[in-house]
Amino acid sequence: MDKVAYKMCFTEISLPRRAQAKLLASQSQHSNIAVDENWQRLVIEELENLDESTEVLIITGSLYFIAEVRQYLLSRTEGKKDNF
Repeated sequence: MDKVAYKMCFTEISLPRRAQAKLLASQSQHSNIAVDENWQRLVIEELENLDESTEVLIITGSLYFIAEVRQYLLSRTEGKKDNF
């Protein structure tokens, strides 16, 4: 991913055996790195700054993390539908 991504973001989840975001970031050789221990804030910030015409946000991690992000994004989408 270091070679093809414009930006690499590192975060962490609230599990006892999680990898720390700063440690993960230190192992990357990418020149454009963001670190935020709060994954919800990081995901929302990246989505808000995404140029949908030319960019895509790829979220990777454990199955637990992906499921949690998915549920979070779906709940936010449901909330927006209710506001219309």
